Amino acid sequence: MNNVKIYPIILCGGIGARLWPLSRKSYPKQFLNLFNERSLLQETVLRVCNSNFFTSCVFLGNINYRFLIKNEIERINIKDYKLILEPYSKNTAPAVTLAALQLMESDS
Repeated sequence: MNNVKIYPIILCGGIGARLWPLSRKSYPKQFLNLFNERSLLQETVLRVCNSNFFTSCVFLGNINYRFLIKNEIERINIKDYKLILEPYSKNTAPAVTLAALQLMESDS
């Protein structure tokens, strides 16, 4: 393989409905510590931290979660990342499209 790397796009939106009452609109499931001292978001990030295979992460989330997202990332000492904030949720396909367009723009 010729040094091709994967661009991890981590979607961290959601409305906190699936794991209610643990998760809620102001604190959805990705910020919960379900299995250990790390949140689901932190566990996801740690799985893609291998710089041999992955570039730095792109996080895409609702603007209302900007401080929660930044806090979760900083707690595991991730410094190199991109954060894209949506003014309101529009589901997965538009979110991934937005992240892909941002990546294409930054690579050109």
